[in-house]
Amino acid sequence: MSSAGLVNHWIDMPEWSPSRELWAFYLTFGQESLLHSAVRNYHGQMKQTPGLDTIEAEWLHVTLQGIAFSDEVENTSIDAITELLAPQIAQKPIPTLTAQRLEVDLDSIIIPVAPTQPLTELRQLIRDTASTILGPSHLYQLPESRIGFAPHISLAYAYSSVSEAALASLMESLKPVPVDLNVKHLSLIRLKREPRRWSWSYERRLPFSAGERRKPHGFHTTSRAESCP
Repeated sequence: MSSAGLVNHWIDMPEWSPSRELWAFYLTFGQESLLHSAVRNYHGQMKQTPGLDTIEAEWLHVTLQGIAFSDEVENTSIDAITELLAPQIAQKPIPTLTAQRLEVDLDSIIIPVAPTQPLTELRQLIRDTASTILGPSHLYQLPESRIGFAPHISLAYAYSSVSEAALASLMESLKPVPVDLNVKHLSLIRLKREPRRWSWSYERRLPFSAGERRKPHGFHTTSRAESCP
């Protein structure tokens, strides 16, 4: 846990003007009712802690890879990336993921997901495919942890500083609930930064293979992430 509480997630980011959107690949969870139920329970316990923006169920996600701002890339390039990626995704099964014990980031409370290796491989596939069209130097770099990619679902963002004492009290009260996630698709989205909310105006879903899913057992040890949208 951070020794300094939480800092404001919504710092000034000049490149994110109100109308600007970023093409990105996410895992989204619009149909995961068990996850939604667990998140509602967590959010109910967070109401008494000032300084937190809880994240609505429709915007829950795992960030995989940013591509480019929509005003810096042609739609035909995004279409080409998607058409190259879709048949590869269709042959790729993703094992059942498990939502882990809550962790504290610099500016948010997150739910790590495990196992991480299939998602690391998926992210690399996206990067390699997009790089064949745009070149690796043109891919938008989303924030990562100090050790690299650490997949997680953000549960709440801090909109102001949250003290160490308040944060410690909250985290002690939040009882972990393991939730299995049956990920059926990869989502291409146009990400938008609104006042105190990340959202998307467009989503194209690329189905994963329906091959046999391996179910993980219980909680896994995961690494702490930092500041990802």
